[in-house]
Amino acid sequence: VIYEFNKLVAPVGRKRFFEEYKGKKYLVIKGNEIKDHFSWKEFEDYLNCIDMNGHDRMPHFQMVLDDGDKYCKRKTKEQLTKKEIHNYWQSGHSAILTICEFLNKTMYRQCQEFEKVYGPGQANIYCSGMSEAECFPIHADSTDNYLFHTRGKVQWHLYDAFAPNKGKVEAGKWRSNKWMLDQEPKADVFTLEAGDILYIPRFQYHKVTAIESRISISYHFHEPFPNQRIRKPWLEFVH
Repeated sequence: VIYEFNKLVAPVGRKRFFEEYKGKKYLVIKGNEIKDHFSWKEFEDYLNCIDMNGHDRMPHFQMVLDDGDKYCKRKTKEQLTKKEIHNYWQSGHSAILTICEFLNKTMYRQCQEFEKVYGPGQANIYCSGMSEAECFPIHADSTDNYLFHTRGKVQWHLYDAFAPNKGKVEAGKWRSNKWMLDQEPKADVFTLEAGDILYIPRFQYHKVTAIESRISISYHFHEPFPNQRIRKPWLEFVH
């Protein structure tokens, strides 16, 4: 199902969403038909094709390593082999496919719908193969995030803290969570499952824990700006 923005926020209404939630606090919208956005079969097909005929050029493959470090295939000089990537995955390290809306028509069209309200954005897919898989530590993002949970259950921590936290964080280092080491702020903790959508306003600190194998899609977008690009319609290629 492709969700027009008004349909997405229908449980609270567009007017109330922009007045009470937009840029201020998170919102959970339950019971949506979003399984068709991405499947385990699609993920497995992608993972099995890494390094085959340039298949991995788009999307950009990432993996969460030990202690929250990140492997970026397109940026790292020391490349992991296909076997090493599979070993990391099998041992409980989460995988991320960024700029992945081009992988299927549904995600692409969902991005089109969001971009009628926002500026340019993209879809990132977060996959964890087991409970307690390695995920990113506490962090904040510069974009509004809409998390579509398509498979499995995850536990969310939404912190009562927003970047840039003047006086606590060094200028330009607001993504870091080191300032929380002395005193971690209060957080709302809750579990979401397949069919749930979570809106996270930009700059709010958060983290996720996999309760079981899961797929979550982050549709995230910048604020609109003049002369923004328009995403072209999906092209139906004729064979």
